[in-house]
Amino acid sequence: MLRRALLILACLATLVVAWPTHAHEAAPAPAATPAPAPVSPAPSAVPAPAPVSPAPVSLAPAAAPASPAAPALSAPALSAPALSAPALSAPAAAPAPPAPAPAKLHRFVVERVETAFTAYQQRGTGYQSKASSRSWLDPGNAALAVFQPQLFVQARQSERIVHRFWVPIDLVTSASADAIDRGRRLDLISNSSRQNEAIAFDWAVAYEATKWTASARNNVHVEENFRSWAAGIGASLNVADDAATVSGSVNNVLDWFSAYNGLGVKTGRATRSTSNVNVGLTQILTPTTVVHANYGVSAQYGVLGNTWNSVPFVNGERFAEVLPRARWRHALVGRFAQYLPWDGSLKGFYRFYTDGWGVQAHAIEGQLSQRVHPLVYLRASYRWYTQDGVDFFTTLSPGRGERRFTADSDLGPFQAHTAGAKVALELPFLFAGAHLDAGYERYWRTDGLTVNVALWQAGARF
Repeated sequence: MLRRALLILACLATLVVAWPTHAHEAAPAPAATPAPAPVSPAPSAVPAPAPVSPAPVSLAPAAAPASPAAPALSAPALSAPALSAPALSAPAAAPAPPAPAPAKLHRFVVERVETAFTAYQQRGTGYQSKASSRSWLDPGNAALAVFQPQLFVQARQSERIVHRFWVPIDLVTSASADAIDRGRRLDLISNSSRQNEAIAFDWAVAYEATKWTASARNNVHVEENFRSWAAGIGASLNVADDAATVSGSVNNVLDWFSAYNGLGVKTGRATRSTSNVNVGLTQILTPTTVVHANYGVSAQYGVLGNTWNSVPFVNGERFAEVLPRARWRHALVGRFAQYLPWDGSLKGFYRFYTDGWGVQAHAIEGQLSQRVHPLVYLRASYRWYTQDGVDFFTTLSPGRGERRFTADSDLGPFQAHTAGAKVALELPFLFAGAHLDAGYERYWRTDGLTVNVALWQAGARF
């Protein structure tokens, strides 16, 4: 009996030793796929009432925002394939047994890290604000200061799967209503709190096949009186011998925030939802020219204002703005990127926007980059923007049977200009792909609002 038991144990041990096991050693990391430089603004997951303010510089990967916008376009490195005559040799011998497949990555390999710090200073007035105004009928102070540190990390899980993490933090003064509920006196509906902090976490994962890419994205935004959750999926397909790419995405955003009545008293919570669909086409026209077109449509429902804007009335009083509870928004975007033979590049952008509230807007932007040293390049940009106001915009409401009214200067008619410059220093002797950037933008518009933006950015690829 003992001999039989020992024989069985020996057989089991043999099976365990001979049983194939999965490799757990990480294979060498594949070459990092060049990611587009973080040039484009990434739209916040929070849908703005209208695309009017200067978009913040963002490290986030290109993704469809709540309001229709095109992804950033960066020209890939284009070169003709090398042509060589095949070497003549004797017929090949019988094929050798296939080599074992390389071990899969079982841990994240960091490919890229970017950090940035952006400072915004806004000056101007608006009729939606009562802050520091001389009377109830005068526009109030719309001053705003924002300090925004950001972190972006790209990590590869396997040869096909890549993750992108983006964390922006906003430190805001005089920006939002004071919604702290611990016994503090609430602000008036037209006043602003002195400080507000916000943080967002954006996670995107993509499966990169040879001819197509599929991706999913999740975003959570938290601040004092505001919560936002966003999710989306997207896909792209290379066609025409990889000379063109067709892309599409579907996104949804849910916002949950505090609501106030006309006396500034908190009445509870309000919500809004935004559903967004985008389709795009990128085409290589020549080895040095790339063009892109994109169409996006968004449907918004719920409370579409921030609930503390006010409107002056002819009787000397102020009441909370009243907006429709639905809004359809459309945007059509065209871009091009052109390499210049003197080691420079030219990018152009046009955007047409319209919505169901009566707004029509046009934006034109040009961007010129020039390398002045093997490790230094300069960039200059200019953007012109114009829009009509919404049908119910007013700076002094008569109050006779009007069902909708707003004095928000962002929803009124105006023209805006943005001029900027940037210097980028590459530091390959520190890390592979290491760089240090500094930039400045000046935004001004015809209603008197101005914004100064300063950016510092550093990063590396591994």
